[in-house]
Amino acid sequence: MAVLNGENEADDPDRLKSKVKTGGPWAVTGAVLDKAQKSIDDLSDQFAEQLAVDIADMVAVHGQLVGDDCDPSECLKQMFHIAHNLKGNGGTFGFDLVTDINYLLCRFIERLDLPLPPQSTEVIYLHINALKAVQAQNLTGGGGEVGKSLLNGLEQVIEKWGQSK
Repeated sequence: MAVLNGENEADDPDRLKSKVKTGGPWAVTGAVLDKAQKSIDDLSDQFAEQLAVDIADMVAVHGQLVGDDCDPSECLKQMFHIAHNLKGNGGTFGFDLVTDINYLLCRFIERLDLPLPPQSTEVIYLHINALKAVQAQNLTGGGGEVGKSLLNGLEQVIEKWGQSK
């Protein structure tokens, strides 16, 4: 299932340039790309702040899910929404590992049936803990060896959970 990139795009100063066409009548100019890349770089600090808010929201939703304080279907929708937004924004702002973790979480949530299978809430919380590690260690890009280890561990847990259903 390894659709995860693991590369450190965050360290590539031309990562935006590699995603658009340059040269020709409909191409984007280098000056426009440089300005856009600077804007993205400036916003990456805000993404780190938003990551903390989103992790706190995930912890709260998880608490409601475990404590039977919400309809499980609604809690899972909320969790999926947060994870999906983080998945989309992570790579944009140089946090590819955030994208990869949330990719796994979204795919896991999509596999869940109600009533929730045993240990499913623990698997969700492991993803949240992985995001906490990314935040605490400010792991950008693919997160290097730590990132590979986190993703490998999550994949193994999901596989083992799938076998125990």
